Amino acid sequence: MNALQQHPIFAEALAALGVETFRVCLGEARLLVVRRRVCGLPLTLSSRAEIPGPADGLRPLIVNAESAACGAALRAMGYRRIATPSHVALLDLAPAPEDLRLRLHGAWRTALRRAEAPGLNHAAFDPARHGWLLAREAAQRRRRRYRALPLGLTAAMAAVAPGAVRVLQSGEDAGILLVLHGDTATYHIGWSGPEARRRDSHRRLLWEAILWLQARGVRCLDLGQVDTETAPGLARFKIGTGALVRPLGGTWMKFPHLAAGRVSRPPRPC
Repeated sequence: MNALQQHPIFAEALAALGVETFRVCLGEARLLVVRRRVCGLPLTLSSRAEIPGPADGLRPLIVNAESAACGAALRAMGYRRIATPSHVALLDLAPAPEDLRLRLHGAWRTALRRAEAPGLNHAAFDPARHGWLLAREAAQRRRRRYRALPLGLTAAMAAVAPGAVRVLQSGEDAGILLVLHGDTATYHIGWSGPEARRRDSHRRLLWEAILWLQARGVRCLDLGQVDTETAPGLARFKIGTGALVRPLGGTWMKFPHLAAGRVSRPPRPC
């Protein structure tokens, strides 16, 4: 799969928002790197980065690694891990629809049979039509005190890649927003009101999204982070789809003096 944070759609949307990005070569990998200033200091960051092996050249200061296998390569290049791995839920969309349904956890499948989503429809994201979903997501973030990708990035991705950002909704009481990138889709935003939660409409929306994505050749749905401590209900919801939960590779920071005695080459984007 190709993580959203490494896809050209993500890079172009960031550029449209005035964020500086560039690509660097590390062996066979071409990583998307974001340049930012934090407290006046320059910072370079690469998220969901897959590192196949040690390499010389420009290295971002901080790497959020895609897999545990990246650790040895990063350590050999003078990085040290500064945060333990988070976990993500990845749903394989290759099986036939009937097999996908069988992979649903029993309680999830039972609730799906009862779920209602009156007025269900889906369309490409339109700020005028779907601004309500972003507004409710913003309010939900404030209420639950969590942070995620800036909501302005959603409109920017829709602008640079028309049709790649999709919304499935049940009236204005439930909605999910997906980003399609290559043969992968990412679950980006989800919101349900009280009545929709009573009807399990969100479950119906996600199931319809799964079938819609599969019919269009998408091979994997990235359901995002699974956190059983701070968001156990959402974690159960994602795991109940039959998704594989796997760890990412943790967060690493560059310490040049630890890089096996080697001096890094001058920065040179590829």
